[in-house]
Amino acid sequence: MNSDLILLFWLGLACLALMLMVKFVYSTKVALLHLGTFVAYTSLLMYGMYFAGQGGTSLVWWCFLVFAYILHFIVLLITALYKKFK
Repeated sequence: MNSDLILLFWLGLACLALMLMVKFVYSTKVALLHLGTFVAYTSLLMYGMYFAGQGGTSLVWWCFLVFAYILHFIVLLITALYKKFK
């Protein structure tokens, strides 16, 4: 496994861990909404990275996926902290 995939793995794992935290802070419905969104964009961008990425465009799909993971991580963190300190 190369370092690019390891980075994607750890970012995805961090998002999943925060989704568990959101489940305990909010409810199961909110956590399932985040999980459904996570699975949807991950599968779409992974498909683009592996099957539609010819001629170097895999890097673009990889960057989109990293950006989506980081953005989702920030949204989950803000959501969890907002509810905790409200």
